[in-house]
Amino acid sequence: MLLSGNYHMASCMTAILSVSLLQEWYDGILMSVLKERQETYRTGVLTDGMVRLLDTERGFEAFFSLIITSYSLPFISTGPLQFIQQMLSMLYSIWGLSQFLYERVDLEGHHSRDATE
Repeated sequence: MLLSGNYHMASCMTAILSVSLLQEWYDGILMSVLKERQETYRTGVLTDGMVRLLDTERGFEAFFSLIITSYSLPFISTGPLQFIQQMLSMLYSIWGLSQFLYERVDLEGHHSRDATE
């Protein structure tokens, strides 16, 4: 975005990243990332802290990044390389968001429904 001179969109992306980092810091996730990573490697299972970190990344950051990247695609794609980079960024955001929605809506919704029946 900076290469094309689209500073407004780059500022929006920076704001999204900043809000995400501040939320992770406020929740205490950033302070324990290294410990959580080591515990995840040791046990082979994601810890609660790592799950919260991934949820923030996939649920918040991916959603808003996808919106900004989709909107800015025609304005910042000055060549084939930038177009491919933007499309890969959008695909990554879609992948993360779809994983988040699948886990939260399909899997947790299924468990919640079983518990009420």
